[in-house]
Amino acid sequence: MQVLAQAIEGAKSTDHAKVGDYMRTSEFDTVVGKVRFAPNGEWAKSRALMVQFQHIENNDLKQFEKPDSRVVLYPAEWKSGDVVYPYSK
Repeated sequence: MQVLAQAIEGAKSTDHAKVGDYMRTSEFDTVVGKVRFAPNGEWAKSRALMVQFQHIENNDLKQFEKPDSRVVLYPAEWKSGDVVYPYSK
C-alpha cells in the first residue's frame, strides 16, 4: 500500500495538516522496508548505498552478476567490504 494511503487511513482524514502530522510521526511499510520521515519531510534514515565494484577483470558483463563484484561500503549496517584505493585490476 502506498505511503499516502497508509497516512490517510492512519490519520482518518484527508486534511493536509492531519495527514502531514501523521506522516512525520509514523512508520510505513514500503517495498524498500519500513520507512520513517524526519520533520523536514526527508527520510529519517537514508536508504542510499555507497557501492564499489571490485574484482572486475575484463569487459565481460557476466562478472557483474557475481555476488562479490558489488561491495557495499556505506552505511555500516550493510557494509560488505572495504574500499579499494587506488583501484587497479
